[in-house]
Amino acid sequence: MSNMKTVYKHLDNDGNVFYIGCGSVSRAFNKISRTDKWKEKAKNGYTIEVVSIMPKQSARDLERKLIHEYGLENLVNGCNVWNEEEKKLYTNRKNLKKSVDMPITLYNEIKELADEKSISWNAMCRILLKDHLDFLEAQKVKK
Repeated sequence: MSNMKTVYKHLDNDGNVFYIGCGSVSRAFNKISRTDKWKEKAKNGYTIEVVSIMPKQSARDLERKLIHEYGLENLVNGCNVWNEEEKKLYTNRKNLKKSVDMPITLYNEIKELADEKSISWNAMCRILLKDHLDFLEAQKVKK
């Protein structure tokens, strides 16, 4: 059963989904290690809806699909649904975060670009992040 994962939703008291998750059954019910945004949404109570229990990769795929259906901008999810390549890029971006912040207006611009190109938000972020990292590398070479 350890290879099986649970896909779940957290809904606020109005029935709005605010989090999509994938993990052990106990993780769905766990309040520990949640973000401040999650805690803020859940502070007045929430409901847990188990969507499915399935093999790990299928569960990850379903989690990703649901996040895209609900829209990351409507959820308090972090970046935990990325593959290994995406995680490396995210780690690089996280390291840059001290000097580069991504305000919501930039997020919306990226979303619009992604929609125009009919690609996912994550794919557009990867493209832009790679361009940004290339730019920073070129700046180091100039110095």
